[in-house]
Amino acid sequence: VHQIKKTLIELGDKVDEGLKAEVEKSIESLETTLKDESATKEQIETKINELNAHNQKLAEQAAAAQQSGGEQAQAKPEDDDVIDAEVE
Repeated sequence: VHQIKKTLIELGDKVDEGLKAEVEKSIESLETTLKDESATKEQIETKINELNAHNQKLAEQAAAAQQSGGEQAQAKPEDDDVIDAEVE
């Protein structure tokens, strides 16, 4: 849970707001279930699986954002007027 929260903070605006809300809701739901002393193992596992599914989507969006950022950096034209020379 801590790592997913940290990832959300690091990604900031790069993540779709709808997905961010889903992830935050899943985190809150899991934390509530963990605090409930009457929660069963199956209920906890279900909440963990839901959070992991949202985390997977989050990772996919982060990778896509990183790729598009890398493509933009590569698309910059190089300065063709640069001459490599030695001065003596």
